[in-house]
Amino acid sequence: MSIIIAKIEGNSCLFRSDTKVSILNGDDSITGDNKLRLPPEEGVLKIHILHQNICVAFAGTVKICCEIINRLCNKPANDKKDIFEFIQAELIQSSDDSEFIVAFLNKNRIPRLFRVDKDVIEEGNSFWIGNKDAFAEFQSYFINTDSKKSIIDRTIYSFREMVRNSKIDTIGDFVIGAYFNQPSDSFVYEEALESISGYGIIKAKANVKTTLSEGTVKEGAFIVSNLVSNRTNKPAICLFFEKGNLAFLYLPLSKTNINANPIVIENKSINELKKLVLEKFGIELFGLSMNLGQFKIVK
Repeated sequence: MSIIIAKIEGNSCLFRSDTKVSILNGDDSITGDNKLRLPPEEGVLKIHILHQNICVAFAGTVKICCEIINRLCNKPANDKKDIFEFIQAELIQSSDDSEFIVAFLNKNRIPRLFRVDKDVIEEGNSFWIGNKDAFAEFQSYFINTDSKKSIIDRTIYSFREMVRNSKIDTIGDFVIGAYFNQPSDSFVYEEALESISGYGIIKAKANVKTTLSEGTVKEGAFIVSNLVSNRTNKPAICLFFEKGNLAFLYLPLSKTNINANPIVIENKSINELKKLVLEKFGIELFGLSMNLGQFKIVK
């Protein structure tokens, strides 16, 4: 089952989720414990930026949650005030135990955060949905971080450590982040870069410049770049695997998109990927990439 954390601190609002999905044998719509674990390319986007003012995350029955968000997107633009009641009514009608976290900007452009299931609608500054044991793992890291650091920074660190080290096999794969970006006055996906170094030994000599490389695939090295759209009115996030020329492009649910699974793009360099995504989807990706110790800004 999923794990999603959302927190507000001051005027900052942060979402974190994993992407792993598990299913009942023969039913491709259910996530949860004691299920068949799907491979990473079958993971789903669980955080959806529906508008510059609205961000929604879900944990539970993927198919039902996607249909609810799709119907929400198709409601008239002036009929969004009952977002929470709409989601709850849909869950009740479906007799479904899925959970949602909804963030939106009020008239003063301040983020507000709500948790919704078929029984409760509540407002607060901190919510989690999904696997209880995964949340306990997250908390074990969070309470041991430096309390002088911001809640947002402690959440970012703790969630990453939880996903990396979780003993729960229904949790994991990759981390997706979204946040309220104050300069652009919009919810956006978060660009990121993660590198797992291989077992190779780097030999360096005194006074000789040496590249500190993460290593090669043969040495077990692994790099994933979270590239994001440069348009706040057309959000997207793309996980690019530099060493394999493989990408998972996630588009948020919308009026026309009801699929939370990634678009898998194979055998493309990062420049070829950018060109293809721009031509096919009208989205220009940016972020960071790294290979053999060399960093690049992708723009």
